[in-house]
Amino acid sequence: MILAESIPARDEGSRMSAVNVVEEKRPCPQCGSVVPWRVQFSYGNVWAYEYRVGDRLNWGCDFPDKPYAHRLDVGRPGTQQVVVLGTAEGCPICGYGVEELLDYEVWVEDDRITKVQPSTGRYHVTEDEYVILR
Repeated sequence: MILAESIPARDEGSRMSAVNVVEEKRPCPQCGSVVPWRVQFSYGNVWAYEYRVGDRLNWGCDFPDKPYAHRLDVGRPGTQQVVVLGTAEGCPICGYGVEELLDYEVWVEDDRITKVQPSTGRYHVTEDEYVILR
């Protein structure tokens, strides 16, 4: 368990590496097994939340009086449509995607995860790893 007090200070130019995970059952592109496909992404309150497609993102910090509270939210709550770059954890059966990074898109509409798909390469994301469409 990570204690909130143990979060190190950082300068304003560095990025936080915390991520959330969205899980969706889908066939592995290599072995065809239908597995829980887990995609890590940083948007919303990044406190290692576990989501499924259709879930609403959490925003805000449980520790608002702490100096790092503002750093736990990535993005803008209430945005109409956002594409977030994510990385798949890989297939737990055959290992596909475990060694190489598999880029995915996590689609968020009005703070709800609406779909997860392999990256199309269509969207140029910012250093924050998301792009606001509307």
